[in-house]
Amino acid sequence: MKFAILFTIWLFEKASIKNVFSQSYADVPPKLPIEVDVKIEAGQFPDPDDYISRKSEKMIEFGTERVIWILTDNRKIMVMDRSRE
Repeated sequence: MKFAILFTIWLFEKASIKNVFSQSYADVPPKLPIEVDVKIEAGQFPDPDDYISRKSEKMIEFGTERVIWILTDNRKIMVMDRSRE
């Protein structure tokens, strides 16, 4: 079974981005990332919830306030934030 993120939106505070036209990755955490439809290699993470949990934890450790996951297959919306650690 394979899974992949099909759509991602990352919202940043404009003042925190030094060069908004840069083609490299941001060096500041997004204020609010929205991930839609996760798809990953089953060998790495047998359960997609493990992947969602691990990625959310890493993003929150980096400084993101909240992560929103929208999963269309099972019609779920999951919100992870610091208060739910």
